[in-house]
Amino acid sequence: MIAATVLIMLITSRTDVDDIVTGLQAGADDYVIKPVDRSVLLARLEAIMRRAYLIEPRENCVSG
Repeated sequence: MIAATVLIMLITSRTDVDDIVTGLQAGADDYVIKPVDRSVLLARLEAIMRRAYLIEPRENCVSG
Protein backbone atom coordinates (compact mmCIF):
# COMPACT_ATOMS: atom_id res chain seq x y z
CA MET A 1 0.00 0.00 0.00
CA ILE A 2 1.29 3.45 -0.93
CA ALA A 3 0.62 6.25 1.55
CA ALA A 4 -0.65 9.55 0.20
CA THR A 5 1.35 12.67 0.91
CA VAL A 6 -0.62 15.78 1.76
CA LEU A 7 1.27 19.05 1.47
CA ILE A 8 0.21 22.02 3.56
CA MET A 9 1.19 25.56 2.67
CA LEU A 10 -0.18 28.32 4.87
CA ILE A 11 -0.77 31.56 2.97
CA THR A 12 -1.70 34.28 5.41
CA SER A 13 -1.29 37.93 6.29
CA ARG A 14 -0.25 37.06 9.85
CA THR A 15 3.37 38.10 10.31
CA ASP A 16 3.97 37.53 14.02
CA VAL A 17 6.79 35.10 14.74
CA ASP A 18 4.57 33.15 17.16
CA ASP A 19 2.00 32.61 14.36
CA ILE A 20 4.68 31.36 12.00
CA VAL A 21 6.13 28.98 14.57
CA THR A 22 2.66 27.73 15.56
CA GLY A 23 1.74 27.05 11.93
CA LEU A 24 4.93 25.16 11.20
CA GLN A 25 4.75 23.18 14.46
CA ALA A 26 1.14 22.29 13.63
CA GLY A 27 2.37 20.52 10.51
CA ALA A 28 2.56 23.08 7.70
CA ASP A 29 5.28 22.41 5.14
CA ASP A 30 5.66 26.11 4.35
CA TYR A 31 4.37 29.45 5.63
CA VAL A 32 3.91 32.28 3.14
CA ILE A 33 3.05 35.82 4.15
CA LYS A 34 0.71 37.81 1.89
CA PRO A 35 1.02 39.63 -0.34
CA VAL A 36 3.25 37.22 -2.21
CA ASP A 37 4.62 37.54 -5.71
CA ARG A 38 3.22 34.95 -8.13
CA SER A 39 6.67 33.72 -9.17
CA VAL A 40 7.73 33.30 -5.53
CA LEU A 41 4.56 31.34 -4.75
CA LEU A 42 5.07 29.02 -7.72
CA ALA A 43 8.71 28.45 -6.79
CA ARG A 44 7.76 27.63 -3.19
CA LEU A 45 5.05 25.21 -4.38
CA GLU A 46 7.54 23.47 -6.64
CA ALA A 47 10.07 23.28 -3.80
CA ILE A 48 7.70 21.54 -1.37
CA MET A 49 6.53 19.16 -4.10
CA ARG A 50 10.15 18.40 -4.97
CA ARG A 51 10.91 17.55 -1.34
CA ALA A 52 7.74 15.53 -0.81
CA TYR A 53 7.70 13.59 -4.06
CA LEU A 54 11.42 13.67 -4.90
CA ILE A 55 10.75 15.14 -8.32
CA GLU A 56 13.37 16.75 -10.51
CA PRO A 57 13.31 20.56 -10.78
CA ARG A 58 12.17 21.97 -14.10
CA GLU A 59 14.23 24.67 -15.77
CA ASN A 60 12.56 28.02 -16.42
CA CYS A 61 9.23 26.80 -15.06
CA VAL A 62 8.36 30.11 -13.40
CA SER A 63 7.45 33.09 -15.51
CA GLY A 64 6.45 36.55 -14.34
